Parts: sequence; C-alpha cells; structure tokens
Amino acid sequence: MNPIVCIPIPMDDESVWALFKPFIQRFADTWRKFPPGVDCDLIAVVNNADATNELHEIFDGLPVHFTRYDGAGADIGSFQQTARQNPGRFMFCCVSRVYFHRAGWLARIMEAREQFGFGLYGTSASNEGGRFHICTRAYAMDTDLFNAYPHVITSRDQGTFFEIGRDNPVGPFSEWAEKQGEAAIVLWDWTLCPYRYEGDSHKFITNGYRSGNQEQMLAWDKHTDAYRDADDDEKARLSAMMRGEL
Repeated sequence: MNPIVCIPIPMDDESVWALFKPFIQRFADTWRKFPPGVDCDLIAVVNNADATNELHEIFDGLPVHFTRYDGAGADIGSFQQTARQNPGRFMFCCVSRVYFHRAGWLARIMEAREQFGFGLYGTSASNEGGRFHICTRAYAMDTDLFNAYPHVITSRDQGTFFEIGRDNPVGPFSEWAEKQGEAAIVLWDWTLCPYRYEGDSHKFITNGYRSGNQEQMLAWDKHTDAYRDADDDEKARLSAMMRGEL
C-alpha cells in the first residue's frame, strides 16, 4: 500500500488563506521540481473549508485527494484525523510551510522505515525547551502509532504540549512513541545511517536543523529559512537554542 503524504491547508478565512497561499504553492511547486521518488498518496486537508478550484489548480498533476477538517487543532489535528481515517498506513506529515529541495525525499524515508520498522521518523530534532525531541514539522510515522496516542489535539496552542511535552504527562510525542516499545524513533539525514533516538543525538548533527548548511535535511520550512538568512551572531544564538543552552 502506498505511503501517505499529508499537508494541512489553512483556509479558515480569507486573511488566513492569503497568508498561507504562497507556502502551499511552494509546496506543490517544489514537489514537482523535486519529486518524492516513490509512488504515494497526497492528502491535502483543508481546514474549515472545502477544496476550491484554486486549490485544484495549485495541486494539478499531483496525486492529491482533498479532505476537510472542521476543528481547531491546526496541523496536528489534521494529521490525527487523517491517521484515524487511514489505519495501517505509513504517513509523512508536513506542516503548511514545508517544502523540498532535493528529489527522493520520501524514498529516503521509506528506506529507513524498511530498515527499522514500525515507528516514528523525524527529519529534525532539537533540545530546545529542555527536553530532546523530534521536531513535528516534517515527520513520518505509522498511522496506528498516531492512533494510539492518548491525547487529541484541539488547539494551535497545544503544539508545544504535543511536540516538546510542556505540561504533558506523557512528555514529548517522540519520547512517548519510544516508550511504546515497538517504535523505532530515528533521526537521520541524506548521508548518515539512521540511528535510534538518544538524549544527546543532537550533538552529532553537523549539517542539520539550525546547524551548518542544512543541506542534509530532507525538507525545509520557516525555521531552516530563518537560520539560512541569519547573520553569524543570530546563527550562533539559534544553534545554542537547538542544543538547549538558552
């Protein structure tokens, strides 16, 4: 069965869509320029609206299926709904500002999934917030793992609750997933062999999230853009935040 790539489409009102339209267009354009490398199903989850003709034009030619999410859980809520609707699948979750810069990104993820099995696969990680965690902007997992998660995310503010584990009794999502026993929580890039999640794994990343040239990351988003465009002092500050030093 083909893996799923899922992206939320923020269309809560005209002002929200005006903000996010360029990012959704970039996602589709970079998919075409840098294809995933394996057959997959793209699920575009339209937040609090139906798919428009404009959306159909943006995604024209891509293997897209539109669904609707009527909730306030933003990207995580969209992913959870998609996971519930697609048990027994493997899903790559991309927030709305994710885009691609190198072909074969999904093929690389599937290689890791084949090697390590059922679990969670992160394309970046951070020690920011005091606990090492897989970043939940471009990450993949078996939908059955997501469906076993004990919390339903119902607001945008719960993002740190989910990702970093702030005020969350089960901790960061990645830490919870690892504790399930079956999960192979992996942080990896284009050149390194995948390795299991460890509390100090961030020390080994020299060209990854907020570190080096970031060329080895499978997907980019607003955080990689901010680091890329920063001066040397700001780069040092952002890297220190990633390491949990600030």
